[in-house]
Amino acid sequence: MVTAAIDDRTRPFLDLPPATLLPQRDLADLLGDSHRPIGLPETNGDDAELPDREMRTVARVVATLSPSTMFEIGTYRGRTTTLLASCSPRSVVHTLDLAPEQMLEGGCFRELDETLIGTRFRGDPQTTPRIVQHFGDSREFDYRPFHGKVDFVFVDASHAYEAVLNDSAAALRMVRAGGAIMWDDYHPVHGPGVMQALSKLSATTPLVWIRGTRLAFYRAPGPSAVSGRLQPDSAVAY
Repeated sequence: MVTAAIDDRTRPFLDLPPATLLPQRDLADLLGDSHRPIGLPETNGDDAELPDREMRTVARVVATLSPSTMFEIGTYRGRTTTLLASCSPRSVVHTLDLAPEQMLEGGCFRELDETLIGTRFRGDPQTTPRIVQHFGDSREFDYRPFHGKVDFVFVDASHAYEAVLNDSAAALRMVRAGGAIMWDDYHPVHGPGVMQALSKLSATTPLVWIRGTRLAFYRAPGPSAVSGRLQPDSAVAY
């Protein structure tokens, strides 16, 4: 069943020219011998949020890194936000999404309800105090206070090509030495704009595609400020 699930996720990639794809790496290769216990928020069946296999992958990476500061670009209902905070219990998670009225205008919600963005983490005594919610367009948001100060960035906002390039540039400015960035929807069906943008970015930045998932990954070079054993770029053999 696990093999079938992986095949279902990777089948859309098979018809793509190899030169357009990021090099694949197994998660076990990135994590080394580190295996920390993880817990996952309950599945809500919302296809617009991170699927369970990807959630488990993100959870294992975050639990391994044990970052103190994280930044999520794209909150939506906050399922992944909750995951990030849960897997690094001493962390602060900053999360950014459009204002509620902009989400309504874009067709993301059927009614104007300010509680819908991040609704999954509201009232949770274990995570809510450590989550800082920001509202605004990621193309215009002032990231300067976070430059070089974030241990882990998760990019999952607009999947349009130009937006992904913008969010990726912001993530690269925020991530500190030894920190990491992950992108969701590296997938020809769910995120062609993501694939196109990351293909362009890979010309100057060593990105990898985590095998069996729709996640792309980058580890910033330099001494790490986080405790994980994920291999830095210099140790990645493509």
